Order: sequence, then structure tokens, then C-alpha cells
Amino acid sequence: MSRELEKIKEEIFNTGQVVELLESMDCHNFSPKNERIDFSNPDGDNPVGASVFLSKDLTGKIWSRNVEVDDIYDMVSYYHFDLTDYEKIKKNVHKAKKYILETLGMKDSWGEDDRKDDLPDYNFHLRKLMSAKKKEGNKILPESTMNDFIMLPHISLINEGLEYKLLKEHEIGIDIDSERIIFTYRNIDGKLVGIRGRAINKEDEKLAKYLPIYNFSKSLELYNLHRAKEYIVKHKKVYLFEGEKSSILAEGFGYPNCVSFMGSKISEAQARLLKMLHPDIDYIVCMDKDKSKKDIKQASMYLPKDHVYGVWDKVGLLEGKDSPVDKGKPVFENLINDYCYKMFPNS
Repeated sequence: MSRELEKIKEEIFNTGQVVELLESMDCHNFSPKNERIDFSNPDGDNPVGASVFLSKDLTGKIWSRNVEVDDIYDMVSYYHFDLTDYEKIKKNVHKAKKYILETLGMKDSWGEDDRKDDLPDYNFHLRKLMSAKKKEGNKILPESTMNDFIMLPHISLINEGLEYKLLKEHEIGIDIDSERIIFTYRNIDGKLVGIRGRAINKEDEKLAKYLPIYNFSKSLELYNLHRAKEYIVKHKKVYLFEGEKSSILAEGFGYPNCVSFMGSKISEAQARLLKMLHPDIDYIVCMDKDKSKKDIKQASMYLPKDHVYGVWDKVGLLEGKDSPVDKGKPVFENLINDYCYKMFPNS
């Protein structure tokens, strides 16, 4: 195993993105233990169908299948590329690496050649059918699902500057069983489609910052769109953030036309939801400080290019991985007024 591949695994572990990666491949029913995360295979319901062991090596095991894997790269080759032969799984490592970098929005700063071992994709037709099935939409959950949780905001979010009233309106609560803050997800029509639990303490965050409690496909939804859509149409403008908390903070600053795409890229389905609202909307992409202009453009590829703008902090108003809203309303307004650029000027 090359040093480059080891560094990528170490970053996934350090940033707590193991579940996000597995979730992108339709693994579900996650159960964190002391030193591992157990989960069900995409097409199975065995609660311990597979496991990833939580260390910088990210070794893995598929318990319920006769498939030999060693680590997270092998699992990507099996779950995403449909490879079952051990030798082919090992030869697919560079494709698996590329999938991980793109899915988690990680920069390929290690310089490894992704063109090696470029095997034919014999299962493309199967994945195309699976993709079409996904586009049908997320399953609607009964409203009684919310009775499982204590619908009171956690004090840590209030300490982060989020208003109590807004937290209530966004249905932020607490799951006693997992001891996590819950975020509630609804589709464009306001129908309940998912619940995710965010870690409260650092120890749980090392296992997984977010865990799906009621799983759903994030790429088919935009967080807060059901509440923001009328303001998006009214102002002919939408602010798009990576994280849910950022859109709530921006709403507290007086910008109700905010949504979160819950990741590092705006999917084709998410872009379609916005384009359906009105043909003449400006899209203001507000990504975190650690993202480059290139990252913003890549995240916006499915949006109408002549209407895409990106907030890009060139003067050091933000730090580290700050979101554009993390330094308060004056800094946010400074960024959107003075450091908001058209991303595709020649379109």
C-alpha cells in the first residue's frame, strides 16, 4: 500500500467521514461500537453484515458474504464497482481512490496517477438501472416518526449562535437512544424523508459525526427547501451552503432563501429541484473557507452556468474550515456583497 493511499485513509478517519462514504454506496443501519462501525449491506438487512474498524488503516470485513476485502478501498470496489474477485478488487484500487476523493470532496494533493489499471466497467448497465431507481424519490416517513425524539434544541447549538426559535422551526431535537442531536429532513413538499443524528461529544464524533437514524438519499433533497422555496422565488436568488447549520445561521441573519446541499457537490437531482422553481434564479454558492474557486465550480456543474456565483474569501475574513456565516452577520454580508464572483463568466 502506497503512502498516498494510506494518507487518504488517515484523513477519512480523522475527519469522521466513514459513514458518509458508506452511505453514498447505500449501506445502511449503522451501529457504532467502541472501535468499529457495523452496518447492513446495500441490499441486505443483517445488522452486522459488514464492519469498518476505526483506525487510520480503516480495515474492513464483510461478514455475510463470501467476499474477501481488506480495507475501505476494497469495500468501495465491491459496493460501488460490483467487483467480487479478490484480484480484480486489488487492481481497482485507483478507481476506488478516485471515487472516494470525488464523493468526499477531498483534494487529490498526493499526486497519485488515477489512470492505472483502467479496467472495463462490465456492470455499467446494472448501475444505470440502480441510478434510475434512486431517482424515483425517497420513501415518505409517517409523521408519527417524530414522536421517537425529544423535540428540544440542544444547548450546544444555542452556544454556537443558533436561535432557539429557528432550531424549533427546523425540528432540531435529541435522540435519547443514540445520544445525538437530530436533524430532520423533508422533501420539497414538506414530507418527512429522513432523520440524521449529529454527535454531541468529541468521542462520538471520532466514530461518526453524523449517523443516519432514518436513512435517505441526500442527493435527492435540499435541506430546508420546503421552507425556503417561496423566498427563493420572491427574491430570485438562493444561497447554497454545504452544511445544514450554515443555512440555519444565514436564516437567522435575515436570509430565508437558504438551503444546504449536505455535502461537497450539488447533485443533478438537487439542481433540478431548484431549476423547477423559476427559470431566472441566481445561485450563490457559499462553500467553506478550505474550498478553492475550482472546488466551487466543480460543485456547481449542474446549475445554469450563466446564473452561478461563488463566495470566495480572498482577503482572509474566514479561517480554517469556516463557513461564510461562521464569523457573524457583518462578515457574511461583506463576503456576499464584495467577494461574490460569477463562476462561469464566458458561458
